[in-house]
Formats: sequence, C-alpha cells, structure tokens
Amino acid sequence: MGGWSISVHDDLEFIDNLINLLMDKYSVNAERIYSTGMSNGGFFSFHLACNLNTSFAAIASVTGSMSYDTFNSCNARKPTPIMQIHGSIDTVVPYSGIDTVMKPVMEVMEYWKINNSCDDYMLTVPGILPGTSSWTETYIFDNCLNGTQNIHLYVQGAGHIWPGSIYERINDPDSSQRIWDFFSKYDINGVIQ
Repeated sequence: MGGWSISVHDDLEFIDNLINLLMDKYSVNAERIYSTGMSNGGFFSFHLACNLNTSFAAIASVTGSMSYDTFNSCNARKPTPIMQIHGSIDTVVPYSGIDTVMKPVMEVMEYWKINNSCDDYMLTVPGILPGTSSWTETYIFDNCLNGTQNIHLYVQGAGHIWPGSIYERINDPDSSQRIWDFFSKYDINGVIQ
C-alpha cells in the first residue's frame, strides 16, 4: 500500500474502460470476469467487488484486506463470491488489521458473509492438507445467495507471501490452483449450471 495513501487516479474508471476495451477487441465472456491479487492487488480486488462488482463473477485476495475507506463506502450491488488467503505471521498486512488503515481479515469475511447472505462459517477440521506440509485452517461460509460460497484459508506460519510460490519456503496450499478451482465454479449469476 505504498505509504497507505489513496490513489489520485481513477482506478475504477480505468478498469471499467479496460474491461470494455477487451470485450470490444477480443472474445471475452462477460459473465466470467474475475479479480485476484496479492497485497495491494488483494486490497484492489476487494475495492472492485465493492464498486464494480456487477462486472466480476468472483474475487480472491492473497495477503490483502479492505482499507477502512473501502470498507466504509462499500456499495456491492450483488452477491460476489470471495476467497481470502492469508498467513498467520504476515507483518506487512497483519491478520488483525491496523487501526484506521485496514480491517482485520475476519471482519472483512464477516462483511461479505452478510453481503452475500451466507451461513456462519464452518471451520473444517484443521490439519495438514493432503499432499502438503502447511497447517491450514479452512473457513467455509456456505449457502450464500446464488448457491455460492465464501472461503478463507488461514495458513499457519506463512508471512506476506503467495502460498504455493516456488520461491517460498511455505509452498502449500497452492494458492493459484485453489483460486482457479474457486473461480471456475462461478459466473456473474452464481454457480455455473
């Protein structure tokens, strides 16, 4: 978040224009547009879900959160499936948030639980994910509108990293694969039939 400042550029207009340009020039399925990113990219994905969510089928944030500005002005106009992946020892974007700067991760998940009319989370039996070495708690918010879910992977011992990166000591869960598995279930209307 480079000094925790708000962008002076109209990033939302830029993304909206980019989507329109790409749809005009290429064969893009307008019902299957997603946003994901790490750190600032995770913050921005939440910002898009709050302000342009009629364009996005689902979003995923890795080591991001919601700034107080985004959280307080969020105007999501439809349910948007959310995936959040966060490490327990992230010191750049702390899991517990930073007063006046960013919300704690579980408060962000609670916001999207309410927005998407999901059930309270169920914590799957924490443990080592099959075929991995990471102790990961998986929080599943089920029965959301349009048959969707919100999912939060809380990776123990992970810092400000993209879990699954070949450059990181903690290489599980494979965040890229988990995000694609999540995205591939949804289009703009919810679960793909």
